Amino acid sequence: MNEREARLVLNAAVGLSPARQNALLAAGGGALCLFSDAPAPDGLLPEEQRRLGEAAERCAREGLAARLASEGVSLVLREDPEYPPGFLDAEDPPHLLYVRGKLPPTATPAMAIIGTRHPSLYGLQQAQRFATGLAAAGFVIVSGAARGIDAAAMEACLKSGASAVGILGTGIDRVYPQENGELFVLAARAGALVSEFPPGTAPLRGNFPWRNRLISAFGLGIFVVEAGLKSGSLATARWALDQGRDVFALPGQVGKESTRGCHRLIKDGAQLAEDPEDVIEFYRDIFEIKAASTPGVGTQNGELAPAAPGEATAGLPAIPGLDGTPRSFDALAELSGLEPGELSARLMKAVAAGAASKLPGGYYALGKA
Repeated sequence: MNEREARLVLNAAVGLSPARQNALLAAGGGALCLFSDAPAPDGLLPEEQRRLGEAAERCAREGLAARLASEGVSLVLREDPEYPPGFLDAEDPPHLLYVRGKLPPTATPAMAIIGTRHPSLYGLQQAQRFATGLAAAGFVIVSGAARGIDAAAMEACLKSGASAVGILGTGIDRVYPQENGELFVLAARAGALVSEFPPGTAPLRGNFPWRNRLISAFGLGIFVVEAGLKSGSLATARWALDQGRDVFALPGQVGKESTRGCHRLIKDGAQLAEDPEDVIEFYRDIFEIKAASTPGVGTQNGELAPAAPGEATAGLPAIPGLDGTPRSFDALAELSGLEPGELSARLMKAVAAGAASKLPGGYYALGKA
């Protein structure tokens, strides 16, 4: 066993928190001493030693290190040169990262684009517009790869030919949500997916708020597109402020729950950003960032153009729940009661006929975007 494999086992040990893992590493000068004949680090409890032994047996039995390598997953240690330096500003920075794809050079400017999982059409369009504009200026786009704003920003960035980083709240071998499977493939080819959680980790509720500290720490700051007052995006903004990162927010329609969080951030001192150039200009004196022009990317008003008479719904099978509000495939499946295969076929026909639009992030709505 080498140090990299020892870190893998330490990370896989059940019941050892990130803080405790870091403490054991500091006490022993590395993870290898936890599994050698050398004296155990001071403070290692018998129960912890038992858990480490069980993890070592499990990793060996499953051939975990070899399996990850065969699946194109790299193990990046905190001491490695490609380790994102911003993570060192996060609370209990992970000592091990699972990376599928390739992390960008550490000097590349990066900006996280985040927001609600239940966006409006306006939010989806603005996430797309900002991601494309910032990517054209040389930014790496970072997100949590969640449904909604995160996925829309990541998808727009990757489809523009730029690099994006998705920081996961699950194991690197899990796709969550399921509709982001294609997005994950694109990210691994043109950017990177990153997780600090052991392979096989399910989408547990408590993982995502903890994951958010890495989203905020990765780059120069975060840009919040749409968020309610009680949202993970506002929690991420608090992480960003604690880490000395910049916070940008998009203004939206007054009175809408999905924009109240952004307005609160602006009241509290976040930078108001109406256009990608607002973010680019903020950093132009620090980096030689290219000007971005994104004509035709999204729209400003967040409205869908109705289909022209005669080319829309005539002759098309009904899709209960499909209207002017953007909804994910899963939401439409629940509302319509249709089997996934039948729903997919009906949506494809509606999009092909111009009666509906497929929007960034895997959302659908009636009319033309």
